[in-house]
Amino acid sequence: MACHGEKGEGRESTPRLGSQHEVYLKRQLKVFYGNERPAAVAMHEVVKGLSETDIEAIAQYLQAQ
Repeated sequence: MACHGEKGEGRESTPRLGSQHEVYLKRQLKVFYGNERPAAVAMHEVVKGLSETDIEAIAQYLQAQ
């Protein structure tokens, strides 16, 4: 919320996540577990504690925004 906005609307150089497709959002969250996007250090820290259930809930919430 601090970076992407309360409803994923994006801020300045941070992309909009709201209204993106759930499948895309889940795939991207899982990408941050690996080294496919090494420049996204902040996101690597955010996702490392997420469970599959968390990822599912986040993706569903953001898709609905």
